[in-house]
Amino acid sequence: SPLEHIFGNRLSDLNLTGPLLLNLSLNIPLNNPIAAHVHGRIVLSDDQLQVIPWHLTVDAWRGTLSFVDKKISADTRGVLFEKPLQLTVNTILTDDHIHTLHTLITGTVAMIDLERWLNIPLSRVLTGQTTIRATLDASPVAPSHLYLHSNLVGIGVRLPKPYAKTRSIVRPFSLDMVLKSHPVQLLFSNSS
Repeated sequence: SPLEHIFGNRLSDLNLTGPLLLNLSLNIPLNNPIAAHVHGRIVLSDDQLQVIPWHLTVDAWRGTLSFVDKKISADTRGVLFEKPLQLTVNTILTDDHIHTLHTLITGTVAMIDLERWLNIPLSRVLTGQTTIRATLDASPVAPSHLYLHSNLVGIGVRLPKPYAKTRSIVRPFSLDMVLKSHPVQLLFSNSS
């Protein structure tokens, strides 16, 4: 199918388990089978989504995922690190006519959870939790790109001035990361 051709390699790092309801419509013209059209809708109810390379698991994953020919869309909610998470997926067509999966992720992240996940002693310097907004763009022809933003309200930073921060101070933070590649760009503002 066109979806497998466009996104198949990008979805192979995901593992979905649990009950789901699939409604599938397949229209295959007998005189031109290549012109087949696929339309599907998956209802997720208390499923588990594993992102294998990142060792992340979204539990209690619920919502709907729809697909048609070259497009995927989803409006879902789940639990990551025992905190609510929302994932919204849409297929966008870039200026150079490349179908790209655009995933919006919103939720709350606690520093203690990041410490456990990354196995880095963050709690020596960082405390609390904050809301995040991230986008993940996955193209069939380029490495995936992750953009993460937070105002870091709720995070305390135990470092010398000018890097110290109380939990109530706004400090814009951005992470721009190309996945399966080495360059990582962290942007952190020292001013309120």
